[in-house]
Amino acid sequence: MKETVFLLKALGETNRLRAFSALLRHGELCLCEIGELLEIAPSTASRHMSLLVEARGVTCEKRGKWVYYRLAPELDPRFLQWLQDSLSGDPSMERDSAKIQVLLENHTCNCPSREGRASAKSDTAKEC
Repeated sequence: MKETVFLLKALGETNRLRAFSALLRHGELCLCEIGELLEIAPSTASRHMSLLVEARGVTCEKRGKWVYYRLAPELDPRFLQWLQDSLSGDPSMERDSAKIQVLLENHTCNCPSREGRASAKSDTAKEC
């Protein structure tokens, strides 16, 4: 039960919930994409994501100089569905969804594009 409480506390902050929700919708995002979505400095985005990693809600992988995040595979799908259902229709989540789609299409950050990410995965990739 402690792990569940820790994750729920981590999600109790708006920017972390927004980042988690973006990962829920888009699968994998790099730190720069998360920072752009939330309109915060990379160091602040990194701190938020570190807390989600500590809470075991998110995993991270460092590939070269870029850090990528995705939802932890052991998360209960019922929890993820409940969260998705709870947030659907929320105006701020709808704005985030549209914004991240534009960010991904225009690829304004310096990390490899989504198409190039598969080739960026290599033996040098490691957990954060």
